[in-house]
Amino acid sequence: MLVRIFMGATWVGADRQEDYEFDALPAVGHKLAIAYEDGWEVATVRDIVHRLTDPETAADIAILVSVPVQSGQASDALPLAGLDGGIAKPSGVSVPKTTGPWGA
Repeated sequence: MLVRIFMGATWVGADRQEDYEFDALPAVGHKLAIAYEDGWEVATVRDIVHRLTDPETAADIAILVSVPVQSGQASDALPLAGLDGGIAKPSGVSVPKTTGPWGA
């Protein structure tokens, strides 16, 4: 499934990233390790939005992740230091449901 990633504390003002192909959708609280040419970034999933459209087409999915923490070199199998610590846990503040990646 194709998933659009946004980075930020809330949907309002979040930075749109790339679309990525996922085999399974991560849950809120899961950590994502995103590989780049020179290293890794690790971010925590904060919120998930499903946009329902025509039942004959695939649903649109967007996830909001925390601002990423850089971790490890590109040659590392996984950024274990980033996964094990250094990432702030999502706050208990709820994300407004009236706004999202597709506007109000």
